[in-house]
Amino acid sequence: MRTTQVAGRLRSCLKALPAGALVLFASACTSLDPVHSETHSIEGEGRDSRTSMDAGRAHQGVTDPSEVELILAIDRSRQPQSSHSGPNDLQGFFVGERSGCSSISVKNRTYGLMSHYDVCGDRIVRRQEIAPARPSGPSDRSATRSALQGALLYGTGESRYQRYRYEAIRLGVSDSQGCMPVGLQISFDGLLVDRQVDRVCMD
Repeated sequence: MRTTQVAGRLRSCLKALPAGALVLFASACTSLDPVHSETHSIEGEGRDSRTSMDAGRAHQGVTDPSEVELILAIDRSRQPQSSHSGPNDLQGFFVGERSGCSSISVKNRTYGLMSHYDVCGDRIVRRQEIAPARPSGPSDRSATRSALQGALLYGTGESRYQRYRYEAIRLGVSDSQGCMPVGLQISFDGLLVDRQVDRVCMD
């Protein structure tokens, strides 16, 4: 704002004050520049409070900028990625799609915590759910074997058991014994349940 404009507003403000009320000048005339009065520094980083509030409304349940960047990067690449935020060692995984949104899980390896998110466009929403345990017994073994065999033969394999999804991907070439590394990911309605890499051999 130009100096002349500020001076003009100052004179107008002073005229509007009743006699003997100059002691209230600080409270009555603090908003000479309304644009400036709405702008505040957040956490000493010089960010506009309006921008910060907009960012808070854009995402739900996630506030760490490093975690936000990690989730959006995984949504774009659909590949596992890692990030560090202070003491937090984060590793994120693309789990799949549901209702037109991407399902992404982030593991905080420092504290052993897992968080699950939906990404719809550029908006992140944290899911207030906990993934169930991996099934056990013959059904789990059968679904695992089916997915692994598909990966060995075709590069990728997938099978399902109830609402669990088993996805396998071949990660390398076979060795002299006909074995190769295969990654297996198990999810439940877009929630990451388990991930592992095994050395699998052709029967």
